[in-house]
Amino acid sequence: MYGCPGGSLGALIDRHQTGVWHLVENVRQTNPEERRALAELRAGSVDVAVDWMAANRRIVTAADRTDTLAATVTGWNEDINQAKDTIMLAWRRKNVDALNTLGRQAFADLGRLTGPELTAPGGRAFQARDRIVTLAPDNRGGIVTSERGTVETVHGDTMTVRMADGRMQPFAGETLAKDRLAHGYAITVHRSQGATVDTAHRLEDGGGRELAYVSAGRARQRTTVYAVADDLNQAVNDLKRDWHQQRRKRWAIDSGTPATTPEQVEADLNVAPALRNALRHARLAAERDAITKAIPADVTNDLHRTGLELARHRRDLTDLDTGGGRWEGTEIGESARAVLYARDSKRHAERMVGTARGGTRRNWTRQAKQLAETVADATQQFEEIADPARQTLRTTIASLEDDHTNLQHHAHTRTIWLDIHPEIGRRVAHLNTELHILDRALQLERNTLDGVQPEFPDLVIRPASRSISGPGLGL
Repeated sequence: MYGCPGGSLGALIDRHQTGVWHLVENVRQTNPEERRALAELRAGSVDVAVDWMAANRRIVTAADRTDTLAATVTGWNEDINQAKDTIMLAWRRKNVDALNTLGRQAFADLGRLTGPELTAPGGRAFQARDRIVTLAPDNRGGIVTSERGTVETVHGDTMTVRMADGRMQPFAGETLAKDRLAHGYAITVHRSQGATVDTAHRLEDGGGRELAYVSAGRARQRTTVYAVADDLNQAVNDLKRDWHQQRRKRWAIDSGTPATTPEQVEADLNVAPALRNALRHARLAAERDAITKAIPADVTNDLHRTGLELARHRRDLTDLDTGGGRWEGTEIGESARAVLYARDSKRHAERMVGTARGGTRRNWTRQAKQLAETVADATQQFEEIADPARQTLRTTIASLEDDHTNLQHHAHTRTIWLDIHPEIGRRVAHLNTELHILDRALQLERNTLDGVQPEFPDLVIRPASRSISGPGLGL
């Protein structure tokens, strides 16, 4: 575990220190000095971290909230203009909303938002190139919480978004609701956990040391903090005071049982079985989620779909000139067939000119000349009605080729990653098996409490497993 865990995660770590996977090296930040300052902040040496930030122009001050919001957007916009992957962060939702409003307006003022506008339920408006973030998963599992993306197209009540992992995701109906989708120019610090960007711009509005560390650890290149203060010295003093506060919550189990070690909680039969199994389930689920999140996304389905679409559009482009396939029976198809018939007739006449004699040869020569004019007229007519469709197909094919190439790159990256980490698959499979057993045990316990006939009469609840022993994943 890397960072300042709190709540249930902190409680699990306290109880299962021998099963904790420690990441001992921070590789996200490219600047070694920034990595050291971040390590000081994580370790509680707030003064050292803040002093480094002040000395390295990582703190920007403004006289009031309005000016501080504007300064945050200005810094973020400068990075946008340099084509950096950047994000604005805040603790309080009202400040996130304010930053989103200002950030989107900055986009609009510079002409970055294009095309038709879609007004979603709840009043939020979206256009091509809008930044979005998901607030909740969809019912079909295609969207998960806190995914970032950029709107690619808007058609009526539907829009297509290129998500951060490169896939194209449609949004329509309930997925556009106010509690499902928001602008993503700024997000809460909590929602940014797990994200990696080039730069981050944090509006300092509270949250204590834990949130300070999370927000300072998102960016590879630079994180800038914007604070309401009369000058830099006041900002430094305020940050040192606020960031010395730890605001993580205690887990309910901390006050519900004196047990504080793995043996006391998971193996002590005096502790209620439901509590022991729930605790173990939470620990294993957290480990599985952390591992699977580290694995590059599986784009196999998207790659297959894009390949099929690309092949179909290439076939349509080829068929365009012959009038076959999807063009058969259409105006374009009939026009293409007319061109082909005229060309065949012209070639036949030209062959006959080479073999005929006397008057017959003159007749075929005259016909060949007339058919040449027919071919030219038919070709011109065909191009007039077919060229728009041809250009649309070529544009679509070029876009699909780019998507396919990007997906191939993602697939290759995933393959290499899995080859380098062969133990990950085995560990996830083991965790899934353990969690399945615990799910059945918890269901049995619930049924027993409710007076329901057990669904799993053959189930034996085992003592806590010792499959995770010592540092690392126990692989």
